[in-house]
Amino acid sequence: MYQIRPVRLEDLDALASMYSYYALNTVTTYCDHAVTPQYMNALLRGPGHYCFVAVCPDGSIAGYLHLTPMFSFIGKKYEVAIYLMPEHTGRGLGRRMVLYGEEFAASVGARHLAVSVCTENAPSLGLFDSLGYRRTRIKVAAGIKFDRYLDTQLFEKSLDQG
Repeated sequence: MYQIRPVRLEDLDALASMYSYYALNTVTTYCDHAVTPQYMNALLRGPGHYCFVAVCPDGSIAGYLHLTPMFSFIGKKYEVAIYLMPEHTGRGLGRRMVLYGEEFAASVGARHLAVSVCTENAPSLGLFDSLGYRRTRIKVAAGIKFDRYLDTQLFEKSLDQG
């Protein structure tokens, strides 16, 4: 049903619209303003970054997965971020995209993945729990949005098979 492929420049308008929806309406991101395609280009396409989109049969973008390189003494590590258009949630697409990202990260030598999720985002917390990510700690008052402080749950997962 969905094709997962690397992000292209022509996808940036759709990604800016998607991210802006979450920025203006949810605590999924602590960003609180609409963003431009140029902002998304800088966010997603920096050196060492990998970004993939899920494309619907009609060519529209259903979501994206972003792997951001992180500093680590123990080997290559990426932070995972995933966003889906609301009408595409609850159908297994998030799980499929995260698993795709895990396979890709392992193929480029990553040893660990990290995720940060607002503690009010129950669907994302459940997704990463179900995929075997380990809850490592909570960052208290990691962000402020809608005039309240928000906590962030940190997750980690080892990709080492040994």
